[in-house]
Amino acid sequence: NTNWRANEDWIVSTGIRRDTLEDYDNYTTARIGTSYSATSDLQLRSNWSNSVRTPTLYERYGADNYGYKGNTQLQTEQGETVDVGITLGQLDVVYYTTWIDNAITYTNSTYTNTQGTSTRKGVELNYAHELTQAWHHDIGAHWSVAQDSTHTQLLRRPRWTVNNSLSKTVDKYTTTLAHTYTGEHVDLDAVTYARKVMPGVHLVDL
Repeated sequence: NTNWRANEDWIVSTGIRRDTLEDYDNYTTARIGTSYSATSDLQLRSNWSNSVRTPTLYERYGADNYGYKGNTQLQTEQGETVDVGITLGQLDVVYYTTWIDNAITYTNSTYTNTQGTSTRKGVELNYAHELTQAWHHDIGAHWSVAQDSTHTQLLRRPRWTVNNSLSKTVDKYTTTLAHTYTGEHVDLDAVTYARKVMPGVHLVDL
């Protein structure tokens, strides 16, 4: 990894990695990113990277009493990601897109590599606000679309997730009220294994 400071406001960061895998080919992955501070409150940034994911032991060799059997012929997933972000004071927003070839998917009681390119894209937003010296408010939201190469929505990938918290600190003690929302998403029925839409869930913690 290396960082190059072009000037006081502009930084370029790069990295490279080499993996030598026992059951697969050797892979080289890399990343390059840049950030620019336009003002003391405004920062712009962008990144590109590629990646490799090998199948898990369960995906290759797993088995159960319901007919599932792993697939020893699975190939590695290979991905590429581009993101663009902006930070304005306490507000941070990032847009990203990921393309995955040979995506591993579950079908017909086993895992297989899909043909074509699977996509993930979304926007992440985070905002931290000091209401007073004692009161602090955080909010984060994530909107995403995750599809396979046939544009079918992937399992357990909600379009919306939202985190919201309000905390108060007195001396050394902090009290926090937190709310998390996980939006509706597609999952498999526990009995029939058919695809079905699961409702959104609200979770409140104190």
